[in-house]
Amino acid sequence: MEKFTEYSKIKYEVVESIIDDFYKNEYKTIGEHFKPQEHIVKSIDILKEKGYDLVVATNAIFPKEAIIERLRWAGLDERDFIFITSFEVMHYCKPNIKYYEEILGIINKNPRNA
Repeated sequence: MEKFTEYSKIKYEVVESIIDDFYKNEYKTIGEHFKPQEHIVKSIDILKEKGYDLVVATNAIFPKEAIIERLRWAGLDERDFIFITSFEVMHYCKPNIKYYEEILGIINKNPRNA
């Protein structure tokens, strides 16, 4: 968001307030149009039972709050995942290889074990 505020000349606090308000209010209503897919929920449960560390590696262009809301729409729980990418913590986006390297560094995994 630093680059956005730099280029737009809009103060960070103003942009942050608008974004926060949207995700706390209007964004949540979008979920009314989705329903959890039971096979996805079961798949996550199976992977957890097998001991896999799960990561939500969605493109990091959304705030964490929005991604967690999307997980709820899917019938998933953020606690099922050891890491969730978001624009607050990531410095790169897909398909940049640095995006994947950053995730591996955060979760302390070797690419061969991920």
